[in-house]
Amino acid sequence: MIASLRRGGAERLVLDISSQLVKLGHEVTIIIFRPENEYPELSEGLNIEVIPSLVNYSLTGPDIVNTKEFDNLVRSINPSIIHSHL
Repeated sequence: MIASLRRGGAERLVLDISSQLVKLGHEVTIIIFRPENEYPELSEGLNIEVIPSLVNYSLTGPDIVNTKEFDNLVRSINPSIIHSHL
């Protein structure tokens, strides 16, 4: 999972790792939180799920935690490995 697929080194690395894992026969799902993909040429054929999620901790007010869709997707995928990037 990564926040988005905007142009950057971490985003590129996630796509490169995922592509290689797929070539090795692994089932890979990339979860992004915002529908931003500036790498259409590298992400073609990869399973990318856009799941809006928000976690905002506050010192002065209530914390905001909205991860229900993310939690549901992870439960449905039942992954062996979760790699969080950034």
